Amino acid sequence: MRWLIYGANGYTGELVARRALATGERPVLAGRAGPSIEALAGDLGLEPRVVALSDGDALRAALSDVDVVAHCAGPFAATARPMVDACLATGTHYLDVTGEVEVFEEIYGRHDEAVAAGVVLLPGGGFDVVPTDCIAARLAAALPGATALDLAFVLRGGRASRGTLRSALDGMSRGGLRRVDGRLVPAPPGRPTRTVEFPTGAAGVAAIRWGDLASAYRSTGIPNITTSLAIPQRRSVNTREFLVFNQELATLLKAGMPLVQSLDLLRRRVDAPLFRSVLDDVYEKVRAGTALSDAFAAHGSVFPRVYTASLLAGERSGNLDAMLRRYVEYTKIIATVKRKTISALVYPAILSGLALILVSIIVLKVVPSFSDFYTSFGADLPIATRIIMGVSDFVRTRFWVILIGLAAGVLLILGWTRRPGQEARLHRMLLAIPMLGDVARKFATSQMARTLATLLGGGLPLVNALDSGSTRYCSIEANERRALLFMSST
Repeated sequence: MRWLIYGANGYTGELVARRALATGERPVLAGRAGPSIEALAGDLGLEPRVVALSDGDALRAALSDVDVVAHCAGPFAATARPMVDACLATGTHYLDVTGEVEVFEEIYGRHDEAVAAGVVLLPGGGFDVVPTDCIAARLAAALPGATALDLAFVLRGGRASRGTLRSALDGMSRGGLRRVDGRLVPAPPGRPTRTVEFPTGAAGVAAIRWGDLASAYRSTGIPNITTSLAIPQRRSVNTREFLVFNQELATLLKAGMPLVQSLDLLRRRVDAPLFRSVLDDVYEKVRAGTALSDAFAAHGSVFPRVYTASLLAGERSGNLDAMLRRYVEYTKIIATVKRKTISALVYPAILSGLALILVSIIVLKVVPSFSDFYTSFGADLPIATRIIMGVSDFVRTRFWVILIGLAAGVLLILGWTRRPGQEARLHRMLLAIPMLGDVARKFATSQMARTLATLLGGGLPLVNALDSGSTRYCSIEANERRALLFMSST
């Protein structure tokens, strides 16, 4: 069998290509970005084909000797139709990784064409639809009389590709969607909302546009379907509650109460669900023989690394209660500095907000009301006036496009910073900004110095203290200085 991956230079396409090669497959790599496709094909030792979806003749020629196409180039609302047309013309089987409801419905609507051409059209063969669709099919088999299906799920880890982000933004702009009595019905974005008991605990969910609104309807026959996604929740503990816990733990240990009994007593007094579940797990681990620092380190996304390092220093020195009090004092100092910094920025932020509101009113309301008055003069207006009128007209006619573009830019930047090495590059750019970079450098350096003082005062070795202290802050320069100190200390 000869098969082709279209969009192989994209995030998902490259993952599929590398996985295929690892399992002994040798697919053809195709896409419209010639240099990227050829570079990837050269790296993997596979055949490249450069072809654009807009060139129907070239696309059909590229598929003439191919049995199956794995279409990975999103957003599929814009790319699926020309590829399906080419597959039907050449007798090539088609599958993609879409999650877009409209794409499912359109491809399902071409069933008769697929039968006549003798090909399979399989949308939504990716990991974002198959698992939930399988669960829906099992539920329908277990409950044959079901008339309504609610699918709710939680996304854990990973990152979105550019195509996925574009599809998500496009879906947001079109509002919500549900299936009612077999028909797709528009719904307010994010509605309805409710709380669902997941195996990991209760979480609020909101309705979203998801491929199962189309696929699960076909696989189960259930006429009423809603798909929901867990609303992201803050995975952090209230600072005040955390400090009170540590103060009380230090007091109990100072009084001679054993650690396990101290944890058991304190965890019963905690009301916050997240903190309570973490302390329950820490208590069970410590009771089983795990060190306190290791038990808290298992929840590294909830607690700062400097905290676990402080616990380790207290365990090694035999003065855990003293180290806990030292950490509480350190945290209070950091909180005071942050509070003063925020207070100093409140007034400039208010002025900037008022200035933005004022400029928006002028651009969106005042300037348009004078535009007709200016043009009635019948004379050439000054260049500055024409620029202001042009900007006002552009913003008024493309307001939502600008908002969606800004949201897309923010999401793309966030996705870019999550790639290896890109966060360090962003921090270098921030440090290079005049004045702001200097303030950020001094703030990070002072924070790291306080952290080192706390850890060294508790008896932690210099190298370990540098490792814990420098990774707490975002300044890449601090981490580079840490590397130099490592070399000089060893």
